[in-house]
Amino acid sequence: MRSHGLALLVALALALVACSGQAVTNDQAAAESDTESASAALEESELDTSAQVEDEALEPAFDSAALEAELQSVMDAWEINADGGGVAYVRTADGTDAVVASGLDPQSNAALETDARVRLGSISKPIVATMVMQLVDEGLVDLDEPVSVYLPDLELPGDPTVRNVLAHETGIGNYTETRVFAQITFSNPENEPTPEDLISYVEPEPLFPAGSTFAYSNTNYIVAGRLIEEVTDMSLADAFETQITGPLGLTSMEFADGTLSDVAGGYSLITPSGNTFDQPYTSVATGAWAAGALVGSVEDLAEFFDALLFGDLVTEDARREMLGDIAEGGPYGLGLHGGDDFGVGHGGLIVGFNSMAQIDLDTREVVIVSVNNDGRRTSILTRQLTDILRG
Repeated sequence: MRSHGLALLVALALALVACSGQAVTNDQAAAESDTESASAALEESELDTSAQVEDEALEPAFDSAALEAELQSVMDAWEINADGGGVAYVRTADGTDAVVASGLDPQSNAALETDARVRLGSISKPIVATMVMQLVDEGLVDLDEPVSVYLPDLELPGDPTVRNVLAHETGIGNYTETRVFAQITFSNPENEPTPEDLISYVEPEPLFPAGSTFAYSNTNYIVAGRLIEEVTDMSLADAFETQITGPLGLTSMEFADGTLSDVAGGYSLITPSGNTFDQPYTSVATGAWAAGALVGSVEDLAEFFDALLFGDLVTEDARREMLGDIAEGGPYGLGLHGGDDFGVGHGGLIVGFNSMAQIDLDTREVVIVSVNNDGRRTSILTRQLTDILRG
């Protein structure tokens, strides 16, 4: 029985901790399907999104209050079939935006607020990649230099380059897919592994030659976090404030260490209590670190993506590198992949939460969703919100 329980923890950990995949059981899939049916009727009442010209000025296609009401209806219909709820930020092509929330925060037993700080999992990766690219812009890092140039004491299989790390092309194994990680994380919730500990969990030989193919591995972004610390001579948290949140004025976002008390609670398939707060979250947050420990509000996350994709957070050359060949169907750029429904962005799945951000590079439409139940798929909810967004 003990062996079976550990195997279950390992399997769930692989699916959930700081990765961007989607996980759901058959029963949950059926429940989500029911939710889609319940929401189908809402589609008939979608707003007419055709633009109208009056006095040669382009009128907004959406009324802000009506958009918010329609989005809220979908969120409310979606959350009734499972524990928890979610927060969503949506922006239309004409710039009309809305933030809506549904369901409960199980930590407070209060309604989930629109400005809730939620755990964003692997949406940490666009943040970390941006920070590295800022260092590239400053001439402090070269994408095509081996990581060993900057971290000579860190032994990495295959001597990958910085570009290989950000593109998941190192061949380095995924530490969250190791039995030792699951054992250490869930047997002692107060454990605080170092980045070097996390890297040491993977096999010493690469799975393939660096640069030869793509294979998503959270270990890559632990390496990227250490690179940032070494080059800036700051902790990742301090560098994040210096390079991102300070300049942009984002007050809700930070890399969590598991001790934060003002983060929304989530429901979980893998914790003994079924939630994220009746036991320490330290080992999960510390174990996710640069690969997935980001917390923040969906509005602040939208501001970050605006600054990255349309502003001057990085140079145009750096932005082009980050986007890679995603538009042509490539699996990953540098810290970015395609959205569930459109555009580019990133997903994030961590104990208690599942999130997705997607941004259209041409229209600037945005859908960002975070749900506080790690057994629910964001893909269904983002599709329903996108249907409203695009009519």
